[in-house]
Amino acid sequence: MVTMAYLANNVVATAIVAAIVAAIVAAIVAAVIAAVVAMVAVIVTPAALTAIMPRLQLLPNRYQHVPPRLVSLP
Repeated sequence: MVTMAYLANNVVATAIVAAIVAAIVAAIVAAVIAAVVAMVAVIVTPAALTAIMPRLQLLPNRYQHVPPRLVSLP
């Protein structure tokens, strides 16, 4: 005969398993979303910077003609 205690224990166990599965699925979905956002940021950011400042690469390096100086420590 099925008692109320058996049904209650079964419901609690099912709820615990469902909560664990939901947490695992949520973690996987969050990781996938974070990976996609990171990939999009890596792809889009250089293009956006180039679009905002296209002439930045044309600016000369003002220190390019100065050779590096060796400093001797005392």
